[in-house]
Amino acid sequence: MEWVATPPGEPQRRPPRRPAAYTGPPAYRFPPRWGFPRLVWRPARQVPGGIAAPDRSARTLLRSARITGPALLAVAVSGGLAAGGELFRYVLLVIGRTATLPGALVAASDSLVLSGSILGLFAWLFATAFALRWLLVARGVAAGLAGVRPARPDWAVLLGMLLPVLNLFLTGPVLAELEHTAHHAAGRVRPSRLVLAFWVVFAADEVVAVITILWRLRTGIQAQADGVLWHAATDLLAVAVAVLAMRVVDGVTGALVSPAATGLRGLRVVGVADAPAPALRPARPAGSRR
Repeated sequence: MEWVATPPGEPQRRPPRRPAAYTGPPAYRFPPRWGFPRLVWRPARQVPGGIAAPDRSARTLLRSARITGPALLAVAVSGGLAAGGELFRYVLLVIGRTATLPGALVAASDSLVLSGSILGLFAWLFATAFALRWLLVARGVAAGLAGVRPARPDWAVLLGMLLPVLNLFLTGPVLAELEHTAHHAAGRVRPSRLVLAFWVVFAADEVVAVITILWRLRTGIQAQADGVLWHAATDLLAVAVAVLAMRVVDGVTGALVSPAATGLRGLRVVGVADAPAPALRPARPAGSRR
């Protein structure tokens, strides 16, 4: 047997199509019936090609931030109330050195200090629980969006934020890592001015609180009067910590959650200047259909 290979025939080429000559814009013998479909208004995330709905983790983070903010605000209000009561008590102590104080005034001062301290204690406990919950959720969302793994496990973060001496050194690095991941920053992790200010004020508040507790162990009238001032300083620093914590929560949450999930609009027309007034009714030909 002998095999003979022959080349295949050349493929038949189609003649090129000449573009049709331009005959002008399209004309209709009657008004066209096509148009937009008759549908009721729907959110953009329900329409194909619209804005995607926020995932469950982003909604959880947003919900946690909305709970943490009022809790920290309650800490700030109760701390301010307690600080005002302590300063009022110190003024009464100064006046009582040379004059007799009414019993009702002293009772009002004691009630103000006691109510502010109790409210501040409960508000601080709730705010701490909500803030730690927000911190864990924010770390997970930031790591998921950046495609990385958190540097520390959750149990290490909780211990580092709750233990009295250890939190002086780990509060700043944990928040700086979270902020660095949330903003997708490159290079070495460096805390921002807001995080650095929160870290310094938080550490100062804890140190002053320890000094206040130790100062209350001293005896003497002057030591008690100085203890009132130390209490006032502790309460004022607690107010500053709560305010800075609210700003940190808002900043990190805004960097992680899209505007579509927050319900806020990025741009909005506030007003138009030097524009002609629109016509009340559009002008139509006499024989047109409505």
